[in-house]
Amino acid sequence: GFHATEWAIKSGKARLVLAANDISEKSVKELKFKASDKIPVEVLKTVDIDTLSKKVGKSCGIVAINDDGFATALLEQIN
Repeated sequence: GFHATEWAIKSGKARLVLAANDISEKSVKELKFKASDKIPVEVLKTVDIDTLSKKVGKSCGIVAINDDGFATALLEQIN
């Protein structure tokens, strides 16, 4: 969720932030600001909150990926 992702960014653990396509623009802007240019923040165009929640196993619209290899692999699949 937002607070866990925010913590991962602040602690320097986040390598990638993924956001569902139906979260608020305010949340995306805030996370992009906190991540600055160091951490990519990707809005998943075809994934809504329900779908992301099912994939993660928890109710959320935003997730932080903390593993470098996994983040790189996901970015390659997204882009």
